[in-house]
Amino acid sequence: MCSSDLFLTVKPDELIFRYACMVDIKKVDRIVVEGAGQTYDLRITREEAPAGEEEGAAGAGGEETAGPELVETFFVNGREVPEDAFRTFYQTLIGLSGEGEVQHQPAGTAEVRTSFYLNEGEEQPVIVSYVPYNQDFYAIVRDGLAEFAISRDQVARMLKELAALAQEN
Repeated sequence: MCSSDLFLTVKPDELIFRYACMVDIKKVDRIVVEGAGQTYDLRITREEAPAGEEEGAAGAGGEETAGPELVETFFVNGREVPEDAFRTFYQTLIGLSGEGEVQHQPAGTAEVRTSFYLNEGEEQPVIVSYVPYNQDFYAIVRDGLAEFAISRDQVARMLKELAALAQEN
């Protein structure tokens, strides 16, 4: 079988990007996560590095950077949290991915919702809702349409990690 014949046997859902919301952290200023009776407000502030930092200086990999260096500070519910802990949680959040296609649009309201507020572009905010689909899955809803289902366990783990992040010093 030649490679073009192999392509014809691939199912459409195998070609689709299944992540619930893959957003570059550099484009995010704020995320609001609502679920399990809690609301979490995650924020990233960016300020120019103090004087003495050279504009256009070499970056971490030796490459030339464009513009001034930015210092990022990370917050959950108004409390500063360690950068590495925030970024680890962010990877979990954007790593949420569909595990199968939905066969029908869900009825009901979201039990969990994430709202990404971006620092560029016109789509504000980017909202992903997790609406009950059956006892084991949520439907991932974006722009009013559900295409994929995600296990409730995957969403619960994300919320558990977020609750732990909110307790970080």
